[in-house]
Amino acid sequence: SCLVIKNDGIGDLILASGLLSSLAQHFDGALDLVTCVENKQIAEQISGIRRTYFVTRDGLRLDRHSEKPSWRVPREDLAILDALRNDRYDVAICLRRFIRQNSLILMQAVSARDKVCAWQFTTSASFQTAEHFSAGWRRIAIPQTIVHELDFNKMLVETVLQQSCDARPRLRCTDRPASIPEPQSVGLVIGGSAHLWPPKHWVWLLQQLQHAGWKPILFGGK
Repeated sequence: SCLVIKNDGIGDLILASGLLSSLAQHFDGALDLVTCVENKQIAEQISGIRRTYFVTRDGLRLDRHSEKPSWRVPREDLAILDALRNDRYDVAICLRRFIRQNSLILMQAVSARDKVCAWQFTTSASFQTAEHFSAGWRRIAIPQTIVHELDFNKMLVETVLQQSCDARPRLRCTDRPASIPEPQSVGLVIGGSAHLWPPKHWVWLLQQLQHAGWKPILFGGK
């Protein structure tokens, strides 16, 4: 059995959806996932997952002043941590390059024979703290020259499985598209933090796409 911790944003989970389905096939359906509660609708569209645990994204906080691994847990996450302790996995994979405090806590709480990670950078935890709390895990070294997140996660998973796998993102809701996309069309979703990118950069990108023969379609608010 395998547990994957992927408590990122929605886009990161969609990007990892193909890898999760491939892992589920490898473990004959004995694959569980831990992700953010905001990702519930996406997680339900990933094929092969046996159980999904939903946690707060940043509610779990490390106690940095303790010599032993300890943390503060929101009430809504207590039952999830208890479930992870009571279930025994063959392998637990933290599918993150940028490690966060809650990822470290979840990996500490889980009961697994083999705990695997490949983190290279830290966000809400210091590098020293991350090394301290991940001591004893199997930390796989992946070249920092691998820039694309999907390629990074694919190398991590293939190292664990010792075989190649299909990493193409895929969700059940896209198995039968309602309509066939227009040839050479590309959608740009300009919303959320994307609005922080200067408008002149969006204009330049649209011009480059049009010069290359693509038909841009914009999504977003006014």
